[in-house]
Amino acid sequence: MESIRLKYFILNNDIVRTSDFDQKILYKSDIYYEVVRVSDSVPLFLKEHIQRLYKSISKSGIFTDFTTTDVENLISTIIKINDLDEGNIRFQFSSDDQNRLDFTAWIIPHYYPKPVQYKTGVKTVTIKQQRQNPSIKKFNRRLKNITEDFISKTGAYEAILVNNLNYITEGSKSNVFFIKQNKIYTPGKVHVLPGITRDKVIEIANSNNLIITETEIIQDDISAFESAFITNTSSKVLPLNLIDKIKYDVNNQITRFLMYEYDKLIEHEKADFIK
Repeated sequence: MESIRLKYFILNNDIVRTSDFDQKILYKSDIYYEVVRVSDSVPLFLKEHIQRLYKSISKSGIFTDFTTTDVENLISTIIKINDLDEGNIRFQFSSDDQNRLDFTAWIIPHYYPKPVQYKTGVKTVTIKQQRQNPSIKKFNRRLKNITEDFISKTGAYEAILVNNLNYITEGSKSNVFFIKQNKIYTPGKVHVLPGITRDKVIEIANSNNLIITETEIIQDDISAFESAFITNTSSKVLPLNLIDKIKYDVNNQITRFLMYEYDKLIEHEKADFIK
């Protein structure tokens, strides 16, 4: 269950005190959502998150009178009224059986990797699960519960999904990349939800003339890769030291370069936002 943090949240166009937060909002039949990371009071890559949210609802045949500018302004409002310096904001459109659509935004609990985890990498495990329509970011409570329970039981940082064709697809909350002989590989968009951080990493690779290929990756073949990392809003670019029992080099030069360049990109994003 999500829990609200700090003083206020947004319900449609209204600023509402947290004491009036109705958990029923979180249990409507269809929920299309995004989570944006706030750093130094700047919502990182907010426009990209909003664009993806609107793509999700459009592909689902749902339309709203809220404009992307409305959403952008409301996210800025929730940061300001809560004096939020660091954290995550979830914002979503949710509909019920009568097709009533609500916009909600609130500050959610967050967990960021510790500095030591960026140095030593984290453990992940594979699980036979897949999303019905990865191109739409829609809340899937069943998948969330299954993967969270599996992660808890195995002591892993993240679960890597494997579909019914034995292809590696994505993490339960992340995208996954592999490196072999100075080339980067990641599952193609047909199998994954293209994460905002994923897209930024691909842009960084392309702009630095690194060879990156979006392709199908068979689970049995992942032992052939030298290095691996995941990307998402909270973890940024995080090296993996294990997938199941397969060990990976956390100090791979390309992995470390992408980590460094993504952190630089965040600083540019914050500087541009303040201008």
